[in-house]
Amino acid sequence: MVPNGVTLLSKKAFNGCSALESVTLPSGLAEIDERAFYRCTALKTINFCGTKAQWDNMTKGKYWDFQVESYTVICNYTENN
Repeated sequence: MVPNGVTLLSKKAFNGCSALESVTLPSGLAEIDERAFYRCTALKTINFCGTKAQWDNMTKGKYWDFQVESYTVICNYTENN
């Protein structure tokens, strides 16, 4: 889980984390930098604690999800989901 208060997921933050299957992102996240999830080949679920509109409007850098096979984004995620 990326902690609350984080507003930028840095360039190559999870680069090459081939075992990463899911990640939870805080609603205050404003930007996912380029190649943040590059080659996270096992990633299946991104849990976003904000709304779909927030997700859609979030700045996402070039190739932020490059070489990620297939994943689902779940918006308004809470630990109780």
